[in-house]
Amino acid sequence: MHILVATDADHVVNDVTAALSSPDTRFTICSEGREVSRLVAKGDVDLAILDLQIGSKGGMAVSMDLR
Repeated sequence: MHILVATDADHVVNDVTAALSSPDTRFTICSEGREVSRLVAKGDVDLAILDLQIGSKGGMAVSMDLR
């Protein structure tokens, strides 16, 4: 499973990776909301976890872009 974590807060990255880590799980960390759509468009992301504040573009705006 490939999980995209979009946040600029280190504690969120630490909490999410600690909770969801397994031998077959890999993570991509993105600290800029504007980059999320490009990363998801590659087609290999199974799950995107979005912080409400990601750099200059928040999780709600990113969700709307992905939709």
